Amino acid sequence: MDKFKEKPADNTPQPELTPSEIADNAIERMMTGAVVKEERTIRFKFSIIVGIIVAAIAAFSTFNFKYQTPTSETAANGNTVVTLKQDSQGHYLATGKINGKPVKFLVDTGATQVSIPMTIAKELGLPLGLKRKIITANGYGSAYDTNIQSVELGGIKLNGISAGVSEGLVDDTALLGMSFLRRTKITQEKGVMTITY
Repeated sequence: MDKFKEKPADNTPQPELTPSEIADNAIERMMTGAVVKEERTIRFKFSIIVGIIVAAIAAFSTFNFKYQTPTSETAANGNTVVTLKQDSQGHYLATGKINGKPVKFLVDTGATQVSIPMTIAKELGLPLGLKRKIITANGYGSAYDTNIQSVELGGIKLNGISAGVSEGLVDDTALLGMSFLRRTKITQEKGVMTITY
């Protein structure tokens, strides 16, 4: 049998295209749909990238907004029942109000009273009373006595709450302590806190 001879590689330089030939090639590609296919591919890739970015932003936003709006119901006996879900770190974080203005709360049954960061107290215009030494989970600190006209958590609104303005709290979260909570009934079960008033 005859063996096929390999065809020698064509190393001859390709002639340069004239402007009219380049234009003809472009028109031919457009007529065959090659340009449209390329545009569709580019648009598809762009759509995928935008979709991934939007999904990432949505996921980040969900993670970032960790403060829940409390769920409130009225029981058959007329009591208001607020329900909070525990976060992944075991905390109960919720939005609420102090003197009618929105604040973020960490519900803390270990805190003697409502404790407010200095920056938030200034925003709320709270008066600063006697300065005293306090013992916190992080050691010794100082706080100013203050009185709050009203504290709201969901459908529960209590008036005349004693509180402290703490220089040691650097976050934008107030501790919702026992000066509020002792006037309610609290139960916890399977990561859900129920506060009844």
